[in-house]
Amino acid sequence: GGIWKTTDAGVTWQWLTPDLPNLATTVLAMAESNHNVIYAGTGEGFGNLDGVQGHGIFKSVDKGITWTLLESTTAMEEINRILVSPTSANIVIAASNKGIYRSLDGGISWAEVYQGVVQDLRATPGNFNIMYATRNGVGVIKSTD
Repeated sequence: GGIWKTTDAGVTWQWLTPDLPNLATTVLAMAESNHNVIYAGTGEGFGNLDGVQGHGIFKSVDKGITWTLLESTTAMEEINRILVSPTSANIVIAASNKGIYRSLDGGISWAEVYQGVVQDLRATPGNFNIMYATRNGVGVIKSTD
């Protein structure tokens, strides 16, 4: 579990997160605009009965060397997908088993923008404003803002 890094195409690996309280890291998202910024979502939110509960989102600002829990995300629990704006490392969208959340300040604060179990979230290539998400038991939903 946790987050691992390789610099030699997978021959050797370095464990970056031996001290994280939740080893079920389900998603990583690096900011295109600043490769030092990486967000890591935790929890197994795909309906398995023995899944590890999420602990929210962790953030690194030094390419994964150190990680900080974004305290405002602990109530989100299982994080299924994270998107970072291609133009700003501070604009982050997270899909969880509780809904979709948006942060405009690098994860310090979050606004719930959709309620429900959302297992996947994708932005349209070339247009970050248009997103598609899969809602469990409902189907595909779309946002244009």
